Amino acid sequence: MGAAFLLALAVAAPAHADCMSRCLAPYGCALDYESSRVGPRCSIPQIECEAKCRDGGESGPSFGAIAYSRSTGAVGWSYSFGLERAANAPALGNCARRDCEVIVTFHDTCAAIAVGGGVVAWAWAGSQSRAEDDAKAECVKLGGKSCRVEAWAC
Repeated sequence: MGAAFLLALAVAAPAHADCMSRCLAPYGCALDYESSRVGPRCSIPQIECEAKCRDGGESGPSFGAIAYSRSTGAVGWSYSFGLERAANAPALGNCARRDCEVIVTFHDTCAAIAVGGGVVAWAWAGSQSRAEDDAKAECVKLGGKSCRVEAWAC
């Protein structure tokens, strides 16, 4: 029984390290984790990834976010994060503009943002197409003209 436990531990440790490296890579923190030099900017991603990888990966809640720059129209999104606050950073990072803001966060569903005539609207729904349709409808309802979907994520 002791040898089986050691074998399981030997297999689990590399799998956990691989999961952590994959999870932290979008934050630019993988090298910090692997060398045990996790700095302050990586503390929330590390907590998020520890939770995700502890039980073998992708189980648990799935949060995402969509960010948007009103000045440039740049967008960024994220999905499959175990914590809402952990989903915001990569969405903002992917948007990559100084004025990017998180427009919508979502949990175990799809979301979309639509823009038109200076209006930015969002919606959640159980499918991509429904989220897109609802976001466009909300954009029109808020006075938007020629509303179009700029981003979606599930």
